[in-house]
Formats: sequence, structure tokens, C-alpha cells
Amino acid sequence: MTTAGYDLSAEDAPAGPEEPSEQDLADSAHFFLHELRGTTRYVPDVAALTAGPSRVVVGVGATSGHLLTYRTSLALAELLGTPPVEFPGDHGGFVTHTAEFAPVLSKVLAE
Repeated sequence: MTTAGYDLSAEDAPAGPEEPSEQDLADSAHFFLHELRGTTRYVPDVAALTAGPSRVVVGVGATSGHLLTYRTSLALAELLGTPPVEFPGDHGGFVTHTAEFAPVLSKVLAE
């Protein structure tokens, strides 16, 4: 998480559980074994994305500039030739800034 840009020493960082449950361990194992590699090695088919009938919008969190996900989102937007759309909050702003996030999303979807 530190490599991705998250400050794990922050006072307001959420505290994790004392001991992970069996389900937590199973979920983590599934993620690391089956999802993470495909996500980190994925290269989008830019030609297919730009030729398709739907508009592709790349969203970034307004306060997530320090995160790896922000940089990869900017790179994708550049490859697609479209400006990124800034949403309130950080990478998970849709959860932490719901009231501010919703109108921005509605506007983007209406365009």
C-alpha cells in the first residue's frame, strides 16, 4: 500500500482488525492469486476502446494525485486522447464523498 502512495502512518488511517477472519484470509488469497496479476499486467486495447460506440471516461480523485492509480489513470486518458474527469475525494471518493461525487457523476453521464 505504501508503494501505491497510501500513507499508512496517518493518524486518520483506519485501524485494521486484530486478527483477520478465515473469510478475510480466503478473500485476500483469492485476490493475490487470481486478480492482482491480471490487473497489474493488463494493457488496454486502445484501438478497440476508441473505435467502440461508447464514450470512455477516465475518472481520477481530486485528492489522489499521490497514488499510483492516479498516475495510471492519467496515462490511460492520454492513450485514449481524452482528458481525465476529476471527482471529489481520493481513489474511493464515491464512498467517502458521496454527496459531492453524485452530481459530478450525473453530469459526466449526461454528456
